[in-house]
Amino acid sequence: MKENEIQKKLVARLLKNQKFAVLTSNRIDQPYPSLICFIEDPFLKKILFFTSKETQKYKNLINNPKASIIFDNRTDINGIIQDGIAITAFGKVKPISNENENRFNEIKTHFKNKYPDLEKFLNSSNTIPMFFEIEFFSIVSEFENTENLQI
Repeated sequence: MKENEIQKKLVARLLKNQKFAVLTSNRIDQPYPSLICFIEDPFLKKILFFTSKETQKYKNLINNPKASIIFDNRTDINGIIQDGIAITAFGKVKPISNENENRFNEIKTHFKNKYPDLEKFLNSSNTIPMFFEIEFFSIVSEFENTENLQI
């Protein structure tokens, strides 16, 4: 199996097994980290998350769509540092229009299936879905080994 395929499987497995990640936007030339719930695209091209239009995160992303998202397995490694993996996705974020109501509702339903406790948040008129379009991943494993995966 090619190295690229091994990396893709590693990324896909880690993303599938995590419910939370940290999205970092840019606020006045400073990093602005925010916890997000997400759904990954099986082709590793996009990450879907929802946010309120009233948050600083949303304002930051509208002003500058460049962002990163870090995913990690720290809750799965039982304190064994060498088993830790952190994957950072780099890319751009854009809001998803609700012009196609069927597609919009399909996205919300898919998200509710993974996060049933967020139904009230998802149904709020201020909540908007966002796509994070992935340009590449940086994968850190065994505490210090770093590789890039172009998408």
